[in-house]
Amino acid sequence: MYRYSEEEIRKGLQEEDHYIIRYIYKNYYSAIKSMMLEFNNHTLDPKDIFQEGIVRLILNIRNGRYMQQSSIYYYLHGICRNLCLKELKRTGNFTPLTNDIQDDTDIHDDFYKKLEKVLQIFSRLDHGCQEIINLRFGIDQTYSNNQKENKKNTKFEEIGSILNIRTDNARQRFRRCLEKLKGLVKRNSDIDI
Repeated sequence: MYRYSEEEIRKGLQEEDHYIIRYIYKNYYSAIKSMMLEFNNHTLDPKDIFQEGIVRLILNIRNGRYMQQSSIYYYLHGICRNLCLKELKRTGNFTPLTNDIQDDTDIHDDFYKKLEKVLQIFSRLDHGCQEIINLRFGIDQTYSNNQKENKKNTKFEEIGSILNIRTDNARQRFRRCLEKLKGLVKRNSDIDI
């Protein structure tokens, strides 16, 4: 399967290219739907939120609001998350998945601000590092043979096969890239993780 570059996706969205929109649905929908299910709220319709997210993404690209500081996937993920939070706040229907979650908006906002910052830092990594970290942690489901399967900790044998490298090279490359990401995050003084 062909993997579009960020620039191809951005241009395709700007022009409302049906192939690009179909590509986004195929590769991003399941991960964003999983994020939405964590809200544990049946009033949210994943298809509606995802479609609204794509519309807003297209408008932001056209209006120059998408500054390319994060990947389109993470940007769309943030839009959809914000749409969920806005809808839940509007209806007063927020039910956390676990009782461990405090209902303190400042804590949630702080967490998501940190997460957004880490994702921005992640987007600064070279494509190879992003790719291998995505594969290892199952962040981007583009590579999954079974889109319904939410992969976590993909085996290095499989990563090596996908990237056409030896297993030990995949393991070593992953460790280097993860250390690079950790170093970038640690150097960012406003993130206390």
